[in-house]
Amino acid sequence: MPSQPHSAPTSTAGSRISAARPGNSSGSDRDTVALWAAVVLQARLDIEMEPLDSIDYAHAVHFFTGRGEWAQSRATIADFLNMHPDDVERSGRTCIDQRRAKEGLPPLALPQRTQTSRRVLPSVQRPPVRVALVPTTPVTAQPEQRLAPRTRRARTTNPFFPNGIPDLTDFKEAA
Repeated sequence: MPSQPHSAPTSTAGSRISAARPGNSSGSDRDTVALWAAVVLQARLDIEMEPLDSIDYAHAVHFFTGRGEWAQSRATIADFLNMHPDDVERSGRTCIDQRRAKEGLPPLALPQRTQTSRRVLPSVQRPPVRVALVPTTPVTAQPEQRLAPRTRRARTTNPFFPNGIPDLTDFKEAA
């Protein structure tokens, strides 16, 4: 990633990404997949080789673990690679943790998932259900009734030509 300016992905980058989606005639599918695979590999290389306080290392870590626009970009790239975005994040976290262990640092903290508060409803005692048997009368068979077939009526007016279909000879004379 050293040859490119470093910033968080922007929405304009997203429009450039969608222009090269698989199946789009603007580029070869193999070339597009190779491009995005190279982006992921470059981010992994930056994690393995760059100094921990460098911008390239920080951007590579954000690529794999960041939220917001970073996560959207990671999801788009994972889509091109026929992967789930969580798989890309997991592989990046593994690489980051290996590098941090090599440097004698603790592993990267897992993302804090916000838990929704769940209310515990008090248990409600329901009254017992009582079933009463009601004597039934025998059902008498009724003759089967058939419905009369519906006849379709033609529309009285044409919604495209409410004044009737024009004569084509009038159009030929006008041309």
